[in-house]
Parts: sequence; C-alpha cells; structure tokens
Amino acid sequence: MLKTVKHSFFTALATLILLLGCRKESTYWEDDFVAPLAHGSLTLGTMFPDTLLKTNADSSLKISFETALINYQLDSLLKIPDTTIKIKNTLPIPISVTVTPCEQLISPTSSDNNFPIKNGVQLSKAVIKQGAIIVELTSTIHQPIVYSYTLTSAIKNNITLTNSFNVPKATQTSLGIATYTMDLSGYTIDFTGMNHNANNTVTQEYSAIIACTASNDTVFPTDSITVKYTFSGIIPQYAQGYFGNQSVVIGPDTSSFTVFKTIKSGMLNLNSADVKLRIVNEFGVAMRATIGNLTAVSTANTATTVLTSTVINHQYNINGAQNNGPNAPVTAGTKTITLNQNNSNITNFIGILPDKFLYKLTAQVNPPPILNTGGNNDFAYYGTGFKAYLNADIPLYFSASNIVLMDTVPLNLSNIDQFKNINHGQLILTANNSYPFSINLQGYLLDANKNVIDVLFSTPNTIQAPMLDVNFKVIAPMQSKLFVPLNAGKIANLQKAKYIYYSATFNTTSQPNQIKFYDYYTLDLLLTADINYTIGK
Repeated sequence: MLKTVKHSFFTALATLILLLGCRKESTYWEDDFVAPLAHGSLTLGTMFPDTLLKTNADSSLKISFETALINYQLDSLLKIPDTTIKIKNTLPIPISVTVTPCEQLISPTSSDNNFPIKNGVQLSKAVIKQGAIIVELTSTIHQPIVYSYTLTSAIKNNITLTNSFNVPKATQTSLGIATYTMDLSGYTIDFTGMNHNANNTVTQEYSAIIACTASNDTVFPTDSITVKYTFSGIIPQYAQGYFGNQSVVIGPDTSSFTVFKTIKSGMLNLNSADVKLRIVNEFGVAMRATIGNLTAVSTANTATTVLTSTVINHQYNINGAQNNGPNAPVTAGTKTITLNQNNSNITNFIGILPDKFLYKLTAQVNPPPILNTGGNNDFAYYGTGFKAYLNADIPLYFSASNIVLMDTVPLNLSNIDQFKNINHGQLILTANNSYPFSINLQGYLLDANKNVIDVLFSTPNTIQAPMLDVNFKVIAPMQSKLFVPLNAGKIANLQKAKYIYYSATFNTTSQPNQIKFYDYYTLDLLLTADINYTIGK
C-alpha cells in the first residue's frame, strides 16, 4: 500500500514540473465589426437659412426675406459744420486806469452768430445728441480775470447753458491763456436768433471782471481779451426747420446680401418671384426719388445682372413722415414698387444667387411745387433715415445648374478601440436621396481645426435621383451606397479626423423643366465602418 501511494506522489510531481516548464503562447483571433461613424442631412435649410423658409398649404416651400439696401441718415441730410466764432474785446478806456478786484472789465454783451449750413437748410431748432463748445481765451491783462459766457439759445432742464472761466494773468513775456470745453449733449438750441426771426443763428452773452483774488493794477487801452468759440462735432438728436430744396445722391454704393451665403456656386432658373422694392421716408419732409441703378453681383459665379423693369428709373413722390413725438417712432411715408417676372427680369436678377447689390438713388428734398410750404416745420430724428428695402417671396420652384451645397458633421473615433488593430475593411456611405435630382458627392476629413487632411473618394461619386411622377414630384426616396476602401493611410487619417465636410453638387432632373420643392425633401447621409480587426494584441 505504501509503495502505491509513493508511486502516485512522484508521478504527480513529475507532471507538475513538466507543466510548469512549458512556455504559454499568446492567443489572438479575428473578428468583424460594423459601427456608425457620422450622420448628417443636407436639407433645404442647408441651402437657405431656416428662418427664411416658409411652408405653403401643399407642403411646397418658398423663401421670404427682407434686406436693407439703402440707409441715408439724418447726419447726411443735415450737417451742422464745425464753426469758430472769434471775438476780440478791447477795453473801453481812452487812458490807462487802475483796476481793483471784482471790478467789471466788460459789461454783459449779447450777439447773434450764424452757422454756414449748406444746401439751403434753414435750421430753427435742434436737440443736440452730441457736440461741444471749445472756448479758448487769451488775455493781455496782468491780473487774473473771470470770463462769463452764456449760450442764451441753449436750454436743458429749463436751465440756460452758462459758465464762468478763470483766465490767468499775463506777464511781461507771456499771455494769460485758458481753454475750456462745454458739453452740448441734451441741450435744446433755438436757432432763430435774438429776435426769433432768423435761421441757423444762435445768441450768446459774455462779460468779464477782474478776479476777486487779484490785486490792484493798471490796465491800458491796448489791453484786450480775445475769445474763440468753436462749435465742434454737433450731431442733432432732433432737428427742425426747412431742409432746403437740395438734391440727394445716394451711391453708387454696395449693400451686402447674405440670403444665399451657404450656396457656394451655381445658378437657379426660377419659375417666379414676387419682389417689392419698398422706399421708406422717415424724415418729416417730402421727397421725390429715382432709382437709377440696381445691380445684382454674384462673387461665386463671377456674374452680374442689372435689374431692368418698366417701373425702374421713374420719379416717385414719397410723403414726409408724421411726427409722433420724441418718445415714439415716426410714422414713415412709404412707396412700394412691385417687381415680378411679368414686368422685369427679377427671376434672373435673383437667380444668379447674388451676395451683394450695387445701387444708386437720387432724391430731391421738398420738390416743386412743395418747396417751403411747410413753414419751416421739416423735421428729423437721429437714427431715422431715407431707406430702401428689398422684400421677396420666392417659391422654391426652379431648375438648377451646378448648385454646390456644403455641410460639416462631427466625427469622433477616439472611443472605438477596434480601429487600432484593423486588418482590412471599408467605409460605407449610405445615402437616402429624396431630392428630385442626382447628386455628385465628395467628403473631406477634417482635423480639430477643420483643416482638410484627406478626401473620402478619389473622385466625386454620384448619388442617384429618385423616381418622379408626371409633375416631377418624388415618388419615394432612392438609396445609394458608396464604398471607400481602407488602406493604412486612410486609417491613420480617419483616426485623426474630428469632422467630415460634405460637398454636394446637383443639377435638376429633366432640365430645363422647373421643379417644385417640398418640406420633406432631404439627403440623409450615414457613414459606417465595416472592418476586420485582430483581438488580443
């Protein structure tokens, strides 16, 4: 019995030693893996901002927008020039005299001063938004003086604008010089002068005394106090008067247009367009306007189209605005000019997908026979203007030539470990197309800074168009699959990519037939990876 147990023990020990002496090899195996990488949709919201898209009762779409073309502001219509008034006050004494502290040197004196406002403007009143009077004083008197100044025409909170300025004494070698600034903001200025029967005229009053801190001294007949008043940078918050019979030329100038900014190139052959050119007069003065030129410019297409119409280059009378008071907006005078495919080339004008407009407009203020029949009651508020807007309702009913749309979708493979040990595989782009046209598609891999690091396809691939009914309406979406073989370089770039940038180019089926677009049309793109990889490395 002992022999049997002993034999079994040594047999088990030998087996254990044999097992421990064997080297264990690593185990690997392969597996297949399918994973979604990115999902995106090219909708009509990619072509046009969602805020512009409107849905009709039949689910068809249109774009509606308003864009500003012209904005001619008050400070262009009425410019109060910087004006300097210089007064030299010689002392009213025939011989040298001794003066004492607080003694009057110049008695209160009033004067009217005129502003040389151009274009026949006769200003009677203004509330000042910003501006100042710069007062520069020069004295030859050997004692300090106090110079008092009042702009009698300017009132704020029922208080007249007044100030006193200290001027240092002159010496044997230098003059007494001082400069002060008075803020005019918020003051109401009466421009009718001292007798209230003038225009463009302010009234001021000034006087001077020997400073009460001075000493007795001698002044001479040749002594003087010279003052320069400079009215600088005056911009009215409100202005009233007669704005003249001036001619206003606005332009040639450029207005930017961003409605089609997401479309990189191409042209639309529109079925129709209802566009209104709305001229708005927020000035309280009658105007007569002529639009001399309106040109659409497409930088992407290097194309321009001049608007031609039976209603352009006509003179249009626009009433002046109604004044609702300083705390309420004005009621503007307006004139609306309707443009459509029957009276203009508006479909071609819009169809080049402009990104800016060139324009020129001329207007006459107070045109005959109006002139100054308003009794100097023309008015304008700061921020109001003579403006022009383009309002449009455009059905998305068109044929298209080489329209290019682009969109960017996120891509992040950092959490997918299988991409580290790929043996072989491919990317599959599944496209469900419900647009009524075929699409040439290219995709670009972008890094974190959205720089291109690779392309998906060696050449653009075609996504097939779905079937259409007799009205060129999509019957059902068409699915296409595009394949991208994965090589070492593509795999490395894919692992670095953070975004995919799709570029889609399309031409409408059966051109030149025009096609109506519906709110459910879209191109749905799903990018997946079908790979074989090694487990256990």
